[in-house]
Amino acid sequence: MKNTSQISNINNIKNLLRMNKQGFTLIETLITLSITMFFILLPMLSFRDLKEKWLVECTFAEFSQYYQHIQQSAVVERRQSDIVPDVSQQTISFSYYYHGEVRVELFKLPKEVELISSTRVSLKGETGVNRESLGRFKFIDHHHNKKIEYICQMGSAKLVKKETKL
Repeated sequence: MKNTSQISNINNIKNLLRMNKQGFTLIETLITLSITMFFILLPMLSFRDLKEKWLVECTFAEFSQYYQHIQQSAVVERRQSDIVPDVSQQTISFSYYYHGEVRVELFKLPKEVELISSTRVSLKGETGVNRESLGRFKFIDHHHNKKIEYICQMGSAKLVKKETKL
C-alpha cells in the first residue's frame, strides 16, 4: 500500500513539475520574444531620425559639389556658368557647358531644407570668378533648426559656409 501511494505521490510531483516547466517555457518564450522585438524595433525608430539627418547633410554636400562642378566647367569650357535659385519651386538650376553643349541640372531640395534667398550667381568663363555681386544662398535646415548661408566670394568665387542657430 505504501508503495502505490508513494508511486502516486511521485507521479503527482512529476505532473506538477511538468506543468511548471510548461508554464515556465511559455513565460520564458514571451520574455524572449519581447526582448527580441525591443531590439528589432528600437533601431527602426532611431533610423528615421538618422535618415533625415543624413538627407540634410547630403543635400548640402551635393549643393557644394554642384557649385564646384560648374565652376570647373566655366574654367575648362571658357564660358559662363550660372546658378539660379527658385524659392517658389524650392529648386536650384545649375547651367553650364560640357563639351560645347549647354547643360542644365535641376537640384530639388528636400522638405527638411528650405531655400530662402534668390540671388542669381554667374561665374565668368576662363576664371570661374563670380563677376556680378556677392552671391548668397540662404537655407533653413528644419531638422537641426539652423540657418545655413553659402557666400560666394567675389574675387575668388570660393564658396564659404556659415551656420547660425534659429
